[in-house]
Amino acid sequence: MKLLLYALITFATITLGVYLYGHTLAPVRSGTATNACTAPAHVLLATILDVESQPRWRTSIASIQRTGEASSWVEKKSQREEITFKLLDTSQDFVSMSFVSNQGYYGKWRAEFKEHNATGTMITATEEVTVQSPLGRVLSQLFFNPEEFAASYLKELCFEAERRAVNSNK
Repeated sequence: MKLLLYALITFATITLGVYLYGHTLAPVRSGTATNACTAPAHVLLATILDVESQPRWRTSIASIQRTGEASSWVEKKSQREEITFKLLDTSQDFVSMSFVSNQGYYGKWRAEFKEHNATGTMITATEEVTVQSPLGRVLSQLFFNPEEFAASYLKELCFEAERRAVNSNK
């Protein structure tokens, strides 16, 4: 019986410590990545906005479903996560959107394009994520690196945009 009591006290102490530590963490984290793509900016933008095609070229996406709004869609991930995106603004130089996850976080994403020649574009993506839950903040610190996520996305995006650019030149 004493062993069970000690185990419960230890568990409660650890849980309280994690919760209090989570309160010390900032609720907002951001990550930025940059990639040089061998594709024009308009092809990169078109690839980003062609959300229905993303399950074919993004490894973590199971499906995409449009919502009732033309500028909004739900991205379903393989791990049962659903993220609702809303396009905020777009031009030939950038695209920005907001998102809300059913896993308890939300934020904004923005990509900027700088063409450096007729077939090459430097793309910089910045994601800002807000996690309100102190426990969620701790888990986010342990299991999510915004810079790595942004870099991985840009790698897949550039690969697909480059494929599209080559196919459009044929």
